[in-house]
Amino acid sequence: MKKLLAVFCGLLFCGSAFAHDYWLTVDNYFPQPNSEITVTVGYGHHFPTDGKGSATGIAKMFVMEPDGVVRPITVVGEGERKTVAPIKVKVTKTGTHYIVLVKNAGFVTHTTKGYERKPKNEAEGNVLESSWSEGYMIAVVTVGKASGNMPESLFSNARFRMQPLVDMGNLHTGDTVPVQLFLDGKPFRSFLYATYDGFTEEKDTYAYATRMPSDLTGKVKLIHPGLWILLAKDDQPYPDTTKADKFSFGCNITFMVR
Repeated sequence: MKKLLAVFCGLLFCGSAFAHDYWLTVDNYFPQPNSEITVTVGYGHHFPTDGKGSATGIAKMFVMEPDGVVRPITVVGEGERKTVAPIKVKVTKTGTHYIVLVKNAGFVTHTTKGYERKPKNEAEGNVLESSWSEGYMIAVVTVGKASGNMPESLFSNARFRMQPLVDMGNLHTGDTVPVQLFLDGKPFRSFLYATYDGFTEEKDTYAYATRMPSDLTGKVKLIHPGLWILLAKDDQPYPDTTKADKFSFGCNITFMVR
C-alpha cells in the first residue's frame, strides 16, 4: 500500500515532470562477444513503446566498454521529423557495457505558440513556462557475463547523475537495487521511479516510486522479470529568471531482469 501511495503522490506532485523524455531500449541485453545489437531511441509517455526520439535533441551517444574505453555512436535522423534510425552496435568484449545518450542541454520555453528552444526573454509567444534542461539516458548490456558497478566516469561533465550501487547487468527478480543521486557532486534527495514492460498501458504511470530516505540511498525492489526502467528527474529555480524559471535535470537507466 505504501508503494502504491508513493506512486500516486509522485504523480500528483511531479505532474508531467516525467512526460516526453528519451529512453534507450536494446534488442538483446545479454549478447555474446562479437555480436551486433540494435539500439532504439524511444520518446514519449508510454514505456517502452511510444514515439521515436528526434536526432535534433541529442548532443551525443556512445558506448562505454567494460575496460572504460568509450566508442562514439553515430546518430542518423530519418524522415520528416528526423527520428533516430535504429542503431547497430558491435560488442566484442566480455563484461557490462553502457549505451549512453546525452541530451542537448539548453533552454526550452513553452509558449502559447508551442515549444521553442530559446530562453524566455527571446521567445516569440506568450511564455507559459521556461527551463534549462539536460539529461543522460543509459541502457545496460551484459556481454557474456557482468563485470562490475557503473563507473562515475560514465557521467563526464554531467551536473546530475544517478548511481546504482550494484552491477546493473546481473539482476534477478526479487533483488533490491540501492541508488544514490548526485547534483554538482553532492548527494541529492529526490524521488526515484521505476517500472517494467507490461505493468500498465496508462501513460506516466510507474510500478514503483520512493523518496530518498534520510541516508540518501533509495531502494527499488525488482518484483517482476523483464525490461525495466529506473529514473529520477527534478528541478530547481534557475538563477537568472529573465531567461528561465527552472533548471531541469534527469537520468534514466533501462536494464533487463532475469
